[in-house]
Amino acid sequence: MNNDELIAGFIAYKTIEVGLSDITLETYQHILREFCLSIGESDPAGAGETEIRAYIAGCWDRGVQPSTVRQQISCFTGVFQTLAARWFHSAQPDDSHSNAEALEEASQTDCGR
Repeated sequence: MNNDELIAGFIAYKTIEVGLSDITLETYQHILREFCLSIGESDPAGAGETEIRAYIAGCWDRGVQPSTVRQQISCFTGVFQTLAARWFHSAQPDDSHSNAEALEEASQTDCGR
């Protein structure tokens, strides 16, 4: 998943499912673009605690206000909850899979790191 796909998918989800205001959506889009720039060529969907902590530390270093940092963290929480939900639903076993097979398949994905 590339940066634009991740951002567009998350914004579409928040627009349709949650109904956030345009200003909040624009803010989340800005936060995600800024975060993607901070991690370079890395897949944003594979980012973890280390990358998020580095981004937030950079924000503190630049003097970003605490309320803005809270909004950034809220945005990241929403992104990763959305990704986890998509992964969970795609990893659900159907009648031809056992739970063990589904867990094995899930462990082979990026989310199973």
